[in-house]
Amino acid sequence: MRVADRVNVLGVGISAVNIPTALDQVAAWVASGERTYVCFCTVNTVMECRRSEELRGILNGAGMVTPDGMPLVWLSQHRHPDVSRVYGPDFMLAEFERSARAGHRHFLYGGAGGVTARLAARMVRPAGRAVHAGGGRRDQRVRRGRRVGGDRLPQAGALDGGDAAAAVGPGPAGGGRRVRLPQRRGPAGAAGGAAGRAGVAVPAGDAAAAPVAALPGGQPVVPMGAGPARPGRAPHQLPVSGARRVLLTTTAYPPSMGGVQRYVVDQRTNLSAFEADVVTLWRRHRTDWLLGSTVRLPDAGTGEVEPGVRTLGWSAATRLRMAPWVLGYYGLVPVAARRIARLMVPALDRLVGPEHVLVHNHRIGREFLARASLVVARRRGLPFVLSPHHHPRWQGPRYAGWIEVYRAADAVLALTGPEERELVRLGVPPERVHVVGGAVEPAPAADADRFRQAIGARRPIVLFLGQLYRYKGVAELRAAAEALNADGARLDLVFIGPETPYSRDFFARTGRPDWLHVLGTVDEQTKWDAIEAAAVVCLPSGQESFGRVYLEGWSKGKPVIGCRIPAVSEVVEDGETGLLVPHGSAPDLAAAIGRLLEDPALATRLGERGRREAEERHSWAAVTGRIESVYEGLLAGPGRTATAGVRPPEAPFGVPLTRTSRRRHG
Repeated sequence: MRVADRVNVLGVGISAVNIPTALDQVAAWVASGERTYVCFCTVNTVMECRRSEELRGILNGAGMVTPDGMPLVWLSQHRHPDVSRVYGPDFMLAEFERSARAGHRHFLYGGAGGVTARLAARMVRPAGRAVHAGGGRRDQRVRRGRRVGGDRLPQAGALDGGDAAAAVGPGPAGGGRRVRLPQRRGPAGAAGGAAGRAGVAVPAGDAAAAPVAALPGGQPVVPMGAGPARPGRAPHQLPVSGARRVLLTTTAYPPSMGGVQRYVVDQRTNLSAFEADVVTLWRRHRTDWLLGSTVRLPDAGTGEVEPGVRTLGWSAATRLRMAPWVLGYYGLVPVAARRIARLMVPALDRLVGPEHVLVHNHRIGREFLARASLVVARRRGLPFVLSPHHHPRWQGPRYAGWIEVYRAADAVLALTGPEERELVRLGVPPERVHVVGGAVEPAPAADADRFRQAIGARRPIVLFLGQLYRYKGVAELRAAAEALNADGARLDLVFIGPETPYSRDFFARTGRPDWLHVLGTVDEQTKWDAIEAAAVVCLPSGQESFGRVYLEGWSKGKPVIGCRIPAVSEVVEDGETGLLVPHGSAPDLAAAIGRLLEDPALATRLGERGRREAEERHSWAAVTGRIESVYEGLLAGPGRTATAGVRPPEAPFGVPLTRTSRRRHG
């Protein structure tokens, strides 16, 4: 444990110390001649700092702020198990004992006349320690012109009254070192207010610094670095951002592949009025949604894998407690989902800081993280937003847990009108559903020849992009390509996307002729090279909430083929921006592909019209503008409650999800 580490509790940096390490730090300062001061901080002091920027600046400018209260100790022990209470009187006596052996002297300064004299008489002189006693303005032991630590005591900028402050520095020549108050440079109470000064600075007006992580109740935890700097050294500051921050939670995040994963990345990148942090369970691609998010997910230490992105994991004890509910999950939905989510809440809650104004979950996989996000948002009085990326097939008892979350959310963001109508049909109040749409980033430069050479393609390429699930139309597309090649059309069929148990079994059974290329997961540049090389981009999926792939094809001017299902029919206009076919019909799919390969003018017209559609209707500036409008509406208005009659999902374990606070956010 390093004394330099601090725990940010509501904007006050509490040093991760115990009495021995605190004594060692003071001894090191005495030996080096560095001048600084120590504050002994209680919970009450922290709360006073919420009201007083001056007091907070004094504490954050200190070389050390000890945890003088058990709540502060408990918070600190989440990161530093060796922390224990450093009670002011205990520390003082221990310091007297140590400094007496070293030949150092002390000066005591009290806030009222006679206080330090009585203290010296009762506790110090009987032990034979070298002590100088002084007091406040009424204590004549402190002469007006006397200098302590290079400044006049009444002007030293020290804490007053019952608060204790100590400082160390070079003692008088020929004797031991004397404990001194620090020299004041600048206005009183501004110890942490300017760059270049010692200590931990918190900008004026910030009630608390932006943390990296948080503990229950909103207390953030962050390593704050060393204490006061020597002259010329820049101060260590709590990370602060002026923008409001949103916490995005999602089961999987890139490099894990999928349309939702990319949507979250692009949303986070393109927000303008807000900044976003991400909490996720997975970074690699996997499809074991139930086991992978529970009993197969070991503790990752809530590590920050990249700035603003943290991963969650569960201890062995937590996974053991999850196991019975995981085993009975499919027979006990949604009760099992509530119990599993409850076990996720503490770890997630530690990552929510006071700078977060809203929690937004993007649905991937099972509902546990979404439910935990909802619980945490309710506990903290924050709005909860859900992007369900809903597929119409998600119905029935197995999805009852998700439907509860849908109905409890303060806002539900749909990608299309058909999705909006389906959400309302499932019981989400219409006024809470907002259609925000989807988008794709501008296409990067790509090299079609490079891709053709890499796979050995000599014929027109029909490209499939997506996870290789049965419902995506993998079998129908292969059958269509096989029929076209048998009729002499001569094409190469390329599948790009993570394989699944279904696809591995399917291709093992049906074989891989020379015109079939199953590439699996590829990097972004290879994906865009493939789109550039494609004659047709085809995703004959029967279940989509939007269909980002069509926009990616359009961004390169490629014609696209999809299935005539509600969400895709709203994105792709049949005969204008692409072709639509009935889901599950390989002959219709073969006819559509053949039509585009035989009529290059039609393919070009559809691709160019699609490019304009992507630029005009599906830009991220427009989409994030709609998302931020929803955020602003939630933060500007009074807290909303779940629809009357909807059972609060977390009631079985005592955490109702209806919002009871009428607090305004902002």
